[in-house]
Amino acid sequence: MKQIVVEEICKDTEIQKNLELEVNIADVETDDEINEAEQNKVRKAREIARIKRDRDDRDAIVKEREEIERVRNMTEEERREWGRRNPKPTRAQKQKWRLMQKYYHKGVFFQDDPDCQNGMKSMIQ
Repeated sequence: MKQIVVEEICKDTEIQKNLELEVNIADVETDDEINEAEQNKVRKAREIARIKRDRDDRDAIVKEREEIERVRNMTEEERREWGRRNPKPTRAQKQKWRLMQKYYHKGVFFQDDPDCQNGMKSMIQ
């Protein structure tokens, strides 16, 4: 019986401590309403930019589809002429690497002939 009473008292004291430690909602600072007008302006500008970007993307897709359809409807001679006027963009040539070049690394320290003359070699000696 004593043990149950002691446990209840301990629970009550823990509950009291937790209530005292809980953060009062008034103590929490929220600055959500301070610059509401400014936040609305920023939100509106962001939304307008998003809408414009979406519209531009849709217009680009429609324009590309129209171009593809127009090219499909051309005769062979018109396609050749169109191909000469609008060449496909070429990719930049990749550099040809020598054998094991992408795996080989000189290392940073203890170089006999370092690239940098004021490197770590002077500090080591």
